[in-house]
Amino acid sequence: MRVGGEDGFVLAFVVFMLFAISVAGITGYLVVSSEFELSKYSSQGAEALAVSRAGLERFVAEHIGTVPDTTVFALGNGVATVTTRRLFAQDSLTDVYYVRSDGAVDDIFKPGSPARRAVGGYAVHHRRPLAHHATVLIAANNIDV
Repeated sequence: MRVGGEDGFVLAFVVFMLFAISVAGITGYLVVSSEFELSKYSSQGAEALAVSRAGLERFVAEHIGTVPDTTVFALGNGVATVTTRRLFAQDSLTDVYYVRSDGAVDDIFKPGSPARRAVGGYAVHHRRPLAHHATVLIAANNIDV
């Protein structure tokens, strides 16, 4: 014969402990899952930064002649969009531009949200007029130009 109100105490304690263990397990899962997501997006951000830098370097290396407003390069797994903005003219043959490259790398897990990074810099564009030193003669099919 039991005396007192201890009926069901162990059952309530076991249910409470199961609840505490399941909350701890869910919390651990959420921490590990968020760390995985952060590392995944960090690597995609680094790849987008590399694409952006490569686009800027390619634009500066390949540019000859008139400066376009926008140029798009497909590089690696991403796309670099290079935009230029003329800031001012130093003299009649020299302009100063701000060149910005936006790199975007598609996320294979979420295709609608690409990783994006941007880099930019200032550039001096020297226009050099061509000096005409000689006459060019082109002969094709008995036609002289």
